[in-house]
Amino acid sequence: MKKGFSLIEMLVVLVIIVVLSSVLTGVYLGSKGGSKIDDGKAHSPMQRAKDTVCLENIHSVRISIAAAHASDTEEKFPGSLTELRELGAQLRACPVGKEPYEYDPTSGQVKCVHPGHANY
Repeated sequence: MKKGFSLIEMLVVLVIIVVLSSVLTGVYLGSKGGSKIDDGKAHSPMQRAKDTVCLENIHSVRISIAAAHASDTEEKFPGSLTELRELGAQLRACPVGKEPYEYDPTSGQVKCVHPGHANY
């Protein structure tokens, strides 16, 4: 009667674990290699989470602009995002590429200029 595993069995299990961990690490944390396709879309959950933070920041900026517009007696939009004191510096730029958001004071529209964020 055999007790325990042979060396070959343990090596096969170890190889399977290493292969699975390398594949799953690339899927969940994003690959760092040069084979990554740069089409402006997030390919890993970490990148998608950063894109979501950008979307939430723009939503907060738009709410602040709407509140400032509603409270203004002349019903004008703020001249720049820096006039909105309740917005910190981190809310005035994309957290992914650190580019400042584009703001049109005539229409009150805000958008992100980072590639892939044009629809925000």
